Amino acid sequence: MFIVALPTELLREIVWLYVFDTCLSDKDADTQTLLTKPPWVLIEPLTVASQRFRPLTLEAWFQTFTVRRPDWLLNLDAIPQVTTWARQVHCIDSDRALHQDDPPWNLCNFGHITKLRLDVDPIDFEYRVRFLNVPPTLHELQLCNHPELSPRVVKDIARVFPELRVLKLSQSTVWCGLCYTCNVPSFKAQPPSPLIYTNGNGLPIHYNSAWSSLKHLHTVQLTLGYELDGETSVDEENKNIWCGECDQCMSRMYPDEDFRMAWVHKKTSVLSRPPSLRRVEWRFKYLDLPVETVEAILDEAYENE
Repeated sequence: MFIVALPTELLREIVWLYVFDTCLSDKDADTQTLLTKPPWVLIEPLTVASQRFRPLTLEAWFQTFTVRRPDWLLNLDAIPQVTTWARQVHCIDSDRALHQDDPPWNLCNFGHITKLRLDVDPIDFEYRVRFLNVPPTLHELQLCNHPELSPRVVKDIARVFPELRVLKLSQSTVWCGLCYTCNVPSFKAQPPSPLIYTNGNGLPIHYNSAWSSLKHLHTVQLTLGYELDGETSVDEENKNIWCGECDQCMSRMYPDEDFRMAWVHKKTSVLSRPPSLRRVEWRFKYLDLPVETVEAILDEAYENE
């Protein structure tokens, strides 16, 4: 009875502390396969505790609005307050084959969001980032599981989200600026993680060019898988200014010292880049997939073609 008599502002702090600090750890929030909000089963008891708790709990829980189809962003009659509460939209598009003909995601009802997370099908190599009516308040994008983040896809990001400040990418492969392909990074030793650049360097040249129109982009975080079957390595010194080059290109081209020095100079002197870029951070997660798992993934990809 005492807690219900507390001021609404203090009750809100209690509810939000429970929802965001107790139910959802930072580790969970960064895990690609988990939701960016706590399970409803942990929150529902608060909604029935009292009439004062219910709206405060719903407001906290709907700070992140999770959707699995584009029409979920438009059909909001059940809880219209969601458009006012939401500060983040989490679009889970991990099985695009179920709704290939769906229209783009339309954010027309979400004029207050500051962050968007998009999870895509990790074997849909043709996936395009398609959004309409992106509000100017959307400053952070987290894109997870895209299997081939080629220049075409990164150009889509710049075109669709012109006001980005922070960009977080999580995938297994990365673009190599030497051979123009996406590959799982391979090293002969564990790379330093995170690998941080604070001087405007650190992005693949093609990414720099594609994102040069993002005037406010200051932070890019890339989380990649990697394997330990390569011939080259990245150490703390990082004299090659590694930014996505594949093991085959490095092992074949870097022994030519003139080429290596010219390539490093080109990467560090590129003129076309995001003008406000201050931090590029590479994080690595070891991919310890058994052979049968890899074969199953490839078989499924071929079957869907």
